[in-house]
Amino acid sequence: MTADTPSPRLSYLLSRLTDGLLEPAEAEELDGLLRGDAAARDYYRSHAAVHLALSEGVAEPVKTTAFPPVRRAPRWPAFAAAAALVLAGGTTWWSLREGTHPKDPVARKVAAGPVLAVTSAATGVRWNLPETAAGGQTLGPGVVRVFSGELSLSLVGGQSVHLRGPAEFELLGGGEFALRAGPAAFRTIGSQVPFIVHLPQGALVDNGSVFSAEVGPDGAAEVHVFEQQLTASTVGASGRTLEEIQLESGRSILVNHRLSPGAKPAALFLRVPPAPLSVPPASEAAYAAAILASSPAAYWRFEALDAARQVADETGRHPLQLFERARLGGGDRQRFLMVDNGEAAGFATTRDGIPGLDTARGITVECLIFSSAENHGTAIALERAEPGPLPPDTPPSIRHAPQTFALERMARRGEHLGHIHPDFALRAMFRAPAGYVGGTNLYSRESHLLHRWIHVAAVHDGSRILLYLDGELSDSTEAALPFHNALLRPIIGRLQPTNSKDQIRQWIGGIDEVALYGRALDAAEIRAHAAALQAP
Repeated sequence: MTADTPSPRLSYLLSRLTDGLLEPAEAEELDGLLRGDAAARDYYRSHAAVHLALSEGVAEPVKTTAFPPVRRAPRWPAFAAAAALVLAGGTTWWSLREGTHPKDPVARKVAAGPVLAVTSAATGVRWNLPETAAGGQTLGPGVVRVFSGELSLSLVGGQSVHLRGPAEFELLGGGEFALRAGPAAFRTIGSQVPFIVHLPQGALVDNGSVFSAEVGPDGAAEVHVFEQQLTASTVGASGRTLEEIQLESGRSILVNHRLSPGAKPAALFLRVPPAPLSVPPASEAAYAAAILASSPAAYWRFEALDAARQVADETGRHPLQLFERARLGGGDRQRFLMVDNGEAAGFATTRDGIPGLDTARGITVECLIFSSAENHGTAIALERAEPGPLPPDTPPSIRHAPQTFALERMARRGEHLGHIHPDFALRAMFRAPAGYVGGTNLYSRESHLLHRWIHVAAVHDGSRILLYLDGELSDSTEAALPFHNALLRPIIGRLQPTNSKDQIRQWIGGIDEVALYGRALDAAEIRAHAAALQAP
């Protein structure tokens, strides 16, 4: 069938559904039809939208008012909707107690569909998905029920979400998230798009804040804003905003069929925990020893700041200065550089250039990176410490030294630079001599490198560029770029330090264990370094 020409049986069952006459056996049949046919699901959505539009504004509520608006629930649980009608008035069809429903129509593989989120941490989590919850898993569209434990998510738009069971949520994509039950905390500072959190009786629209919400058994949600502000509203049956309010930092509100002041103390709301550690604490010493054994020209671990906001170089030669609002993230036992385009916008650099990075022995840049947004961002760039006169054709917006290297995580293919590469791939660009255009690019074969720590090494040996991810060669290319013995300075956290139009390419996420070498590391050394991260 197609979405425009539904089968007679599907049309009959949907008519029975919207008339409130669907029997349980028919609900099971409809659920099977929808789950097995994408075109049937498309027709189901349009049918529901039309019915809801026709029913909106009717004085007496029709039987299908328990069916959630399509905008807030673009999934296809026909059985759920039918059961809500059969069981009557506002009663949810499922329980957050594990195993109370013999046939769970939304349990699915963790990675089903397009990736919308990655689990950054899972502590004691029992959920409805078949795989055991653990950090680093990808989640596609659909409903997830957390029966117990605490689950942290990084969404592809750059938002962080933390939930405590029992809770239910739905990943909608496109900067939208639905909290159906239980408590959740959100951190959206650094997000590139408006973020919408759908609640049973309303919605929250946020453009960069820290807030928390808890949905009770009756569908009422209490919301508290910790930083910045957001818009809280009730919504009608069509999913459109009705009553709304700007909720400022420090304020709470109850989102039910009406908006009213919240009474829950701020201290009782769930908060997003600190960002994950870059390296397991047990492997810290092993990794540092492996790096130092390879004699880096400079090596920064970001474990502490001195009074001048400097990070020590483990070789003792080149302290790294933090600028603007760049800060150290992580816990007390282990830290890393945290930057974003909000409260931690900034970068780090050395006061002077680092000699020996532009010689015939080659160069290697090695680090750990964690990207938490879809933007095109630069983790590390190397620029000339002594820029000299600008070429006559240099655009007037350029106010920085020419670059010889950039390690970046890209957005989707074709965005920003017009380059062809996998979506969200890593880019290693080498340029000789240093400049503003040209050079040779190398992109990782891997795609969607978001929301997890990655060990990266980019190598240029004079004839080739090689890019390693987690100790394994991702890709390589011939590149006979000469070396010029230029004095180079690192820019960590963005492409360049000056505010020159849109060329900053601010990194959003974490950067750690940055090592620069005045030679080309071989594959065995890089593999050994990555293996040290897993040392017991």
